[in-house]
Amino acid sequence: DTVSMHVHTGKAEYWVVLAGEGIMQLGEESLRVSEGDVIVTAPEVPHALHNSGADNLDFLNLVQPVGGVPITTREITS
Repeated sequence: DTVSMHVHTGKAEYWVVLAGEGIMQLGEESLRVSEGDVIVTAPEVPHALHNSGADNLDFLNLVQPVGGVPITTREITS
């Protein structure tokens, strides 16, 4: 139901919300998301996803390598 704030290099991600509702944080921007929404996170943009509803937040995460650089992930703590 929750994906902590993190950032990648070398890949874009496509988040498909299958059920529920949540808040997607993309850098400084927060977006309300719900079933049927597709969100793209570009490389080097910090992002997180949090359940904001009473039901489970189910999503599919697809990864696309980009830029010809190694894929890395770094957790961001506040």
